[in-house]
This record gives sequence, structure tokens and C-alpha cells, in this order.
Amino acid sequence: MDRSHAHAAAVGTRDGRGHVLLARVLPALLVLLLAAIVLAASPRGRGGPVATPRVYAWICDRKADQLVAVDAELVPTAVVPVPCPLRVEARSDGSVFAILSHACGPTGRHDLALARADGSVGRLVAFDPVRDVDAMGDDALVLEGSWAASATRLWRVDENGAALQLAAVDGASTCASNGSDVVVGTIDGSVLLLGRGGPTSPVRARVELGDEIADVVAAGRAGWWVLTIATAGRVVRLDAELTPLFEVALGGISQDLAVAADGERVLVATEDEPRLVVVAGDGTVVLDAPLDPSLGAIDRGDGDGRGGALLAAAGHVVRFDGSGSARLVQGGLDGVSDVSVVP
Repeated sequence: MDRSHAHAAAVGTRDGRGHVLLARVLPALLVLLLAAIVLAASPRGRGGPVATPRVYAWICDRKADQLVAVDAELVPTAVVPVPCPLRVEARSDGSVFAILSHACGPTGRHDLALARADGSVGRLVAFDPVRDVDAMGDDALVLEGSWAASATRLWRVDENGAALQLAAVDGASTCASNGSDVVVGTIDGSVLLLGRGGPTSPVRARVELGDEIADVVAAGRAGWWVLTIATAGRVVRLDAELTPLFEVALGGISQDLAVAADGERVLVATEDEPRLVVVAGDGTVVLDAPLDPSLGAIDRGDGDGRGGALLAAAGHVVRFDGSGSARLVQGGLDGVSDVSVVP
């Protein structure tokens, strides 16, 4: 249209079109007004704190360079960009410790960081390569040591980055805590209950299981679940003093244990012939069933407070209930390297 007609339509002075324009604009103005009223009444509108979204678990999406927080329905509630995250360990307040790799792999410098669902990230401590990370209360338990050497060091790190060395152990591959007790598993098949007096204190107990220890996790208020790697993996239950109580042959290899929140049930996904095995605290195999091949190889997992677990494959995570049934799947991830459920 020419300039005169454009001006007339804009100001609504010709052909009664001002009434038409007002009728079209008024509803939009009312919506904006209502939104302004709601915002003013909210804590954010009054300058108060913004509510942090509820977090069920954290997903370590390594290839996408991000940590993803999800709710209980596996709907993302926060995405935190970080460089090459390898491992995560959630804290009770919904934040998460993360191991970040400078070389994007198991070698080179690794940083321990603390991330929150509001997007904030703080780098706490720089380590040589980190072999394992676990929670000790709301602190991080970090096993440091190059895979090219046998020497490892175990550290306890708080949210402010204060680091205390707990032990120096040759050949340690994994670590875990249960209250004030700390154990490490080794490449040569030993599980050690560490002393409480620092790096020079003697080992309190030791058990030899014969095969490389892939994972150790707390079992209830006392005791431990242990995963060994051999031609066929085993789940071994130890009491608080490392006395073996029973063992279950898996018939396949696995890398990680997912233990329910009460510690009395463990879920294990085998890799070679994908199966889900659920073992109860008395040694009963509650479930041993094939997994849907479309889920792909499941590498990592963590138990939840409902007796189930969140398990991770390369491009997605799957939530299983207490009976071992897959209930929810969240896909669209680039390369999941770890998951951790908020305790």
C-alpha cells in the first residue's frame, strides 16, 4: 500500500478500522497485563529467589558437553554446559559432583566440579586422572591415579574444595563409603576396608575375591555389594567386616551396580547378552530376564528410592521399576557416560 493508506491503517482514522484494530489488540493487552500481575506476585517478580526445579537424577551427556537434570518422569528440568563430563555423583540437595576431563577421556587432567540446577558450576580441585568417584555424605570420595601406574590416592572433598587424603593404595580401581567406613576394590581382586586415621593408618580388613573388582557399593546400613569382572561376572555380598555372605554368578560381564536406596536390592545389566539381573539382600535372584535389544548396551546405572533403577545406554536412559520392567525412556542424548539419582 502507499504511505497515506499505511498511515491511515496504522492510526485507525479511516473507514472505522480503528475499532477493528482495537478489538484485535485488546485481548493481547489483557494477557500481557495478567502475566505482569502474576510475575509481580511471584518471588522472582518481587526480587526473591527463583525456585530450583526438582531433580530426580543427573545425566552425564559427554558428547554433548552437558549435564542434564531430569525429574521423576525423565523430563529435563535443567541443562548445564560443561566440557567433557565423564562421571557424576548427585548430592542430597539436588546438586551434583562431576568429573570433567581436559583430554575428554581417561587420561590427562581431570577436574572435580560442583554443578547446580540453576546453571552454576564451580571447579573445586584439579586431579590426575580420576578412576572413580562416590558420595561420602554430601562430600565427594575421589580415587585418583593414572591407569599407566599402580599407585592411587583416595581423597574426600567438600563442596568448598577442601580436600583430605584418606589413603594411598596400589592398584585400586573403585571406591565406596557407608557411613564413616570406606572401602576400595583393586584390579587384582582385593577389597580393603580402610583405617580411619589417614593415609598411614593400617587396613582394617581385607578379602581376596580372585577377579578384578569393577564396582563396590554400600549395602544398607552395614556391608557391601561387590561386582567382579571375569569370563562371567559375579555379584558378591560382604558384611561390614568384609566377610563374604553369598555370591551370584551373572553369566555375563557388567561394569556397574545399581543399588536401591535401602541397599537391599541390586540391579545389574550384563553387556554381552543383554539381560537384567535383580538380586535381593538374602541372595535370592528376583529377576533374570533378557533386555530389549533396541535399548542397546547398558554401561552405567544407579538405584532409586522406589526399589528400581535408572540405567544408561549410549543415547538414552531407561527407568526400571522394582520388578525390573522398563517404565520410562528418555532419548535424544548424544553420549551418556554416567547417571546418578539424587539420594
